[in-house]
Amino acid sequence: MLELRNISLKWFSSKEKPFIKNLNIKVNNGKILTIFGSSGIGKSSLINVIAGVYESNLLFTGDIFLNNKNKLLVKYSFRGYFSINYPWIMI
Repeated sequence: MLELRNISLKWFSSKEKPFIKNLNIKVNNGKILTIFGSSGIGKSSLINVIAGVYESNLLFTGDIFLNNKNKLLVKYSFRGYFSINYPWIMI
């Protein structure tokens, strides 16, 4: 299961409010989540935060759990997608 708790995303340099604020999502094993919306609302930034490959100027708060373990504290592996699209990233 993937669980996002109180995820907020904001650019460090921005004086604006977070572009994603207090997002909570649970996705059970075997289920598919679709994220869609207008250009520039943070879809790719959210996916990158979940995957652990976000930009250094992105302020991210909240917790991400993978199989009930805090993903930020656990070693994990994503196969296929990263090896093809991000060959320089070792996860």
